[in-house]
Amino acid sequence: MAEKMLGEYVVQRLIGRGGMAEVWEGVDPQLDRPVAIKVILPQFVHDPTFAERFRREARLTASLRHPHIVRLYDFDLLEDQAIMVMEYLPGGTLRSRLDELARRGENLSPREIADLLDDLAAALDYAHAKGAVHRDLKPGNILFTADDEPVICDFGIAKIVDAVADLTAPGGIIGTPAYMAPEQASGEPVDARADLYSLGVMLYEMAVGRVPFSGDSPTAVLMHHLRSDPPSPRAVNPSLPAPVADVLLKALAKEPADRFQSAGELAQAYRAAIGAAGVEQAAAADAAPAVRAAAPTVAPTVAPTVVDAAAVAGDSTARQPGQMRWLRSVLGVSALAAALLGRSAPSADDLPNDRRGLVALMLTTLGIFVAVLQFVLNMFSVFSRSAQLLAGALPYVIVLLFLGGIALSVYTLARSASRVRRRQAGGLLAVILVVLAGWSAWWAYAQVKPPEGFVILVGDFDSAGATEQVDVARYIAQSLDQELRHLGGLATAVRSGEVYETAEEARRRGIERDATLVIWGWYDAGGISPRIEVIDIPDLDAGLDSSRLLVKAASLAPIPGALSGARQETSMSVTDISTYVYQPAVLPSVDLFIEDGPQELAYAASAVLGIAFYANDDREHALEMFDRALTLAEPLQDSSAIGKDRIYFHRGILAYEEGRLEDAVADLEQAIAIQPELYEAHYNLAMVYAQLCNPARQLARAVTASQNAVALDPDRPEGQRLLGGLYLEQQRHDEAIAALDRAAQLEPAEPATYDLLTSAYNAAGQTEAAAAAAQQALALYEQAAIDQPQDPVTAHLELGYAHLRAEQYPRALDEFTAAAALAPDDPAVRRALGNVYYWQGDPARAITEYRRWAELAPADVDAHLLLGLTLSEQGDLEGAIASVKQAASLHACDAGPAIILASLYWQQDDLEAASAAYEQALAIEPDNAETFLLLGSTRYFQGNLDAAQAALEQAVELNPAESEAHRALGLVYMDQENYAAAAESFRTLTELLPDDPLGLTSLGSIYLGLSDWEGAAEAYGRAVELEPAADSRVSLAIALTQLGDTEAAIAQLQQALASDPDNAGAHSTLADAYFRQGNLDEAATHYLAALGNEETAFTHTQLASIYSVQNRPEDAMRELARAVELEPDNWYALYLRGELNTQLGDLGAATADYAAALELNPEAAAAHYSLSLAAYRQCRLSAAAQAIGKAVALDENSTAFLGLQAGIYWAQNRVDEAEAIFERLRDAPANDWAAHLAAGDYLYQMGELDAAAQQFQILLEAGDASSPLLSVAYTALGKIYYAQERLLPAAAEYESALAAFPANAEAQALLGDIALRNGDAAAALQAYDAAFDLLPAYSRYFPPDPPAMLTVSLFIRRGLALDSMGQADEAAAERDRALASAQEFAARFPNSPAGNVALAVAYTARGETEQAGRAYEAALECDRSVELTFARFVAELAKLAP
Repeated sequence: MAEKMLGEYVVQRLIGRGGMAEVWEGVDPQLDRPVAIKVILPQFVHDPTFAERFRREARLTASLRHPHIVRLYDFDLLEDQAIMVMEYLPGGTLRSRLDELARRGENLSPREIADLLDDLAAALDYAHAKGAVHRDLKPGNILFTADDEPVICDFGIAKIVDAVADLTAPGGIIGTPAYMAPEQASGEPVDARADLYSLGVMLYEMAVGRVPFSGDSPTAVLMHHLRSDPPSPRAVNPSLPAPVADVLLKALAKEPADRFQSAGELAQAYRAAIGAAGVEQAAAADAAPAVRAAAPTVAPTVAPTVVDAAAVAGDSTARQPGQMRWLRSVLGVSALAAALLGRSAPSADDLPNDRRGLVALMLTTLGIFVAVLQFVLNMFSVFSRSAQLLAGALPYVIVLLFLGGIALSVYTLARSASRVRRRQAGGLLAVILVVLAGWSAWWAYAQVKPPEGFVILVGDFDSAGATEQVDVARYIAQSLDQELRHLGGLATAVRSGEVYETAEEARRRGIERDATLVIWGWYDAGGISPRIEVIDIPDLDAGLDSSRLLVKAASLAPIPGALSGARQETSMSVTDISTYVYQPAVLPSVDLFIEDGPQELAYAASAVLGIAFYANDDREHALEMFDRALTLAEPLQDSSAIGKDRIYFHRGILAYEEGRLEDAVADLEQAIAIQPELYEAHYNLAMVYAQLCNPARQLARAVTASQNAVALDPDRPEGQRLLGGLYLEQQRHDEAIAALDRAAQLEPAEPATYDLLTSAYNAAGQTEAAAAAAQQALALYEQAAIDQPQDPVTAHLELGYAHLRAEQYPRALDEFTAAAALAPDDPAVRRALGNVYYWQGDPARAITEYRRWAELAPADVDAHLLLGLTLSEQGDLEGAIASVKQAASLHACDAGPAIILASLYWQQDDLEAASAAYEQALAIEPDNAETFLLLGSTRYFQGNLDAAQAALEQAVELNPAESEAHRALGLVYMDQENYAAAAESFRTLTELLPDDPLGLTSLGSIYLGLSDWEGAAEAYGRAVELEPAADSRVSLAIALTQLGDTEAAIAQLQQALASDPDNAGAHSTLADAYFRQGNLDEAATHYLAALGNEETAFTHTQLASIYSVQNRPEDAMRELARAVELEPDNWYALYLRGELNTQLGDLGAATADYAAALELNPEAAAAHYSLSLAAYRQCRLSAAAQAIGKAVALDENSTAFLGLQAGIYWAQNRVDEAEAIFERLRDAPANDWAAHLAAGDYLYQMGELDAAAQQFQILLEAGDASSPLLSVAYTALGKIYYAQERLLPAAAEYESALAAFPANAEAQALLGDIALRNGDAAAALQAYDAAFDLLPAYSRYFPPDPPAMLTVSLFIRRGLALDSMGQADEAAAERDRALASAQEFAARFPNSPAGNVALAVAYTARGETEQAGRAYEAALECDRSVELTFARFVAELAKLAP
């Protein structure tokens, strides 16, 4: 079966049909690749104006080269069909994907939508910038590649058929109603904003799940677009965040001006909206944990019941009450006491007939028995709760029994007639009274006897959740008694017999009973949950003294960031001293748990006693009990040893008080590992880290721990205060102020907070706020002196410091003087006096007091440090260095003194000693980025670039946000000529300091050196916005010129000269810009102006270039001679003179100049390259090969050099070597223009047109090149299409070439060829004449050969056009001109292969075959590749013959 064809393409199957066209899958047989062929429906094609409109829109579509726009390979007009051949995309449409998601009840995620929207927006903005409007954007026109990348198709289709639709259907509108903009629906003219509306509808559909408007008919839908407000997105999809809904509604605005004005703006707004919504959702998701974290970390007043999970779940293996038998068997004491009746009791046998006496005897005996029972019970605390209740009632029973016996005995004594009975009654009464008196005395003593040691009150345990009654308090009390007996009775465990419902109740009863702590709790089938309330919390001796010295020494060493490189002056002064002491946090409550076994009970008892001893400030026994408790806990399961975190916590506090900071860290970290939400542990850990020296202060860890504490409970003022103080030490002033402000809000009456705030505000430069905080602190200290009297010396010092911070120096001096009168040898007093004298501006007396302070406290680092700093201010550097060196030797874990010492050495210009001091500081704080910065800066000024680089790279690694480290490192890299690394450093600097013009100009300078014109333009542009300096404008203009935006460059230079008329750089650069524009007179004027301000060899060489173009060779040579005179070793001037001689055709002189330049600079690869070209033009191929070989050896990666080498090898008929180089060039990176142009030209000459086209397409897709190079690639691709007889695509490429570079005379001439091929000789002549007009500008960008050859061919082309018009004489004249031009060119370069080819072509056009043959042979003798070049040239001209 014959294959179906559409033009040159094989048609396979129909894959889609719409209202405008059919789409077929097909194959390009030439390239063997799948294609999609869109066939416009016949009703549109028959319109008379269709063909022109089709070509115009197709060419526009073909010019759209974007990864997210479908590529148009070809287009053609057949008899009754118009086809467009595009890349085949197998990934389906967005429409099909949305329908499938809807079927599954799913939606695209906001992130997926954002990614898709970014790609589509980039494509639309690109197309709109090219003047293309889609007009029918919808999900069905979004295809996907095999790599799942979205691609927009059908650009231009709507416009192609739009006019026809208007003619064929009254009121007809091309487009899809559901996605159509209101202005398009109403038939009004549309622009790019109609596409943005359609994009908004698609975004609405993806986000909400449906389009905004639907209806029974297309007309109904269009009316909705025109008149109805879109449904609220949140009404359709309530889960949609409000910011996203706002974006959707703006995108669907009826008026184009009210919408987003670019697709990129819409995409950015949508991504920002989902970002904002994500933040809100994250905050909502974190709200519950945050609330929990904000709850008090003190154990709850009613701890949760411990319940076995299996029992709750109904598991048949759940624990039963029988598992508590061990406890009942221990607690169930069966024999409480023996019956002790006493020998003094009357015998019952004596009163057999006296019932009253018998009853009295019985009562008395029972009373004695009960009294003995009470005594026994009170001797031991091992009775059950029921027995305890009985014991509580026994005194009343005893009194009643004895009173009954007394009453009956008295009655018998008074009423009995029997003497014996009266005697017996009297004896019994005596016994009763004696026993009663003894019992009463004992009972009264028991009530008033003080307990042995301190009291541990044990309450009864709540059994409401238990299935079996057990006297838990009994066993706990017994365990405590056993432990206390081993310790020699240091405390007494007392049972209260009461059940406490809350912690407050337990604490209240403990205070009433003068107990140290109270044990209470509850139990159930899962176990026992004791809770400990500590009544008396001891005052801790240890604390974190925040009396850190804060000095104004931020620039103790210069940073090499200034352009001048001059050293900065150091400035040091005492700014503040804070004396607040932070106290460790304590836990007033502790929770334990007992599940099973005596081991757990012993663990609990040891823990209780450890806490009790801790509460009574008995550290030795507290540590002993804590150690014992933790030892007992080791074999227990974690679930059975609840409370270990509290034990570690309290043991850590004791270690902290004893100065064992590493042990304290270990215990507190263990506590946190067990209970991460223990606020007090994080708080205390921060204090310990702040004082730990291992080998340096762990300030960063202290801040982290403090942040963790505040995160757990942000409403604790001491936590905020500690965090603020630590931030202050880190010089994080804003964060310190925020934390301290919060502390002040939580505890407004604490003066220490305002002390720290004063320091923070001063450090941040907020003097007014600092003064207000100081006044508040002063007021609070004065009030505290009234309300809370304390040690008079301390009171004077605190009040004096409050006055000092409030800048009330005389009153501060009065307070400190009063303190000195009470304690003249107190170092703190001498320190205070030194401070107030310093601030009063009396440095001499301040130094005296600081010296006295240092004598009284020789180990105090601050004394020596303050003395040294004050001496430094007075110019006594030797004394200052001695004092600070002493401070540095005393403080082995604080790098501050060593850093200050280094700054003093800087003032002495002793940079080696300064470096040693910085290294000493780094030995203490190896992670201090700022110190590495200072060390690197010092090494930089010493000229030790390697050491400077190492130190600064370490600074950047430790603190990537340290901007000055990046600046300094960038300068080091520049001095090392490592420009790529320098660019990275300055890029980072500008990200950190986007408003720093110095950083931006440094970055721009590096970009200029790296030929990164876009980067340079951006950097200098931002710098000019911030600080419009003339030099920055000049550099910006250089970058803009390289980018082809000459007009913008000239505008910048004119502004630079307006502000600095004598700026030679501005004149010279402006001259360059005018030169590029072809405005040679203006260029020469400004070069001369530049020379008038500053004569340089470079400016002379530039002026010579102008004169060369103006055909003023003598003037050009004069300027070059002056350049060489100014700089005899200026190889570049000699090189340019060689280029000028080449242009003049004096290849001998050019060769001599190149040789002279190379003698001065043998590594000037460009000179070797030009020398090779000169030798080639002289037909000296061996010399040419040798010269280009040297160029390649110097720069083996230069594809320009390799291209020439391959060409010379080809000329020498060294085909294999040439082909190997061309193969290498084919595989070069996509943006390597020299490589792909050379490879493409070679393949073109060899007739491998598809492979050649691929090389040029690679370049066009890369797109990273100047306009002339882009134009060359478009031209080359057009020539390939022309050779393939694909004239329409060829014309499109030539037009693209002219759009990129309007001076492309060759592209203009080739458009004339197409016109001539199409039979329009007049249009061809017009195109050729336009090409002639472009030749002067064209020639400035190319070596002599191409313009000369083009000139010859243009005369021949004109002759052919005139021939077709029947003007034979005029045609002959043109061929004469062609020959004259060729002869002139050949005369300039007598042995040049190009000159001989030009002659051969001209003779051939005239029909003079013999002369043509001689010229051709001469060319072929020098260059074997001429054979193909000449044949193709002649063949292309032959196509133009009538």
